[in-house]
Amino acid sequence: MNMSQNEDRPETTSSEQPLASVPLRVITSPAMPREAVVTMKKHGCVFERREADLIITFPPGTTRTEIWPRVWSERYTLCLPDGYCVRQVVMRSERQSLICYTPE
Repeated sequence: MNMSQNEDRPETTSSEQPLASVPLRVITSPAMPREAVVTMKKHGCVFERREADLIITFPPGTTRTEIWPRVWSERYTLCLPDGYCVRQVVMRSERQSLICYTPE
């Protein structure tokens, strides 16, 4: 699990929406585990370091589905075109949110 923030957060509904026209970028802490970075790179994610942040750009065709019910934080399932999925938790009170990945 890692802390991250959604930099370009397109509006979504509870239904699955392809994000091919708007690149999804998430800002995360540089403390993201190396295993997570390596795994997500294999699935087409691009990582860029900026000062104290690590920016993840997801590949075109990634879908973002909100998980209901909404609680204190917004929760999303991000599914990449090859079927690999991660979870994003957008924290209301923090600059960052949480990215949860599945090790391979």
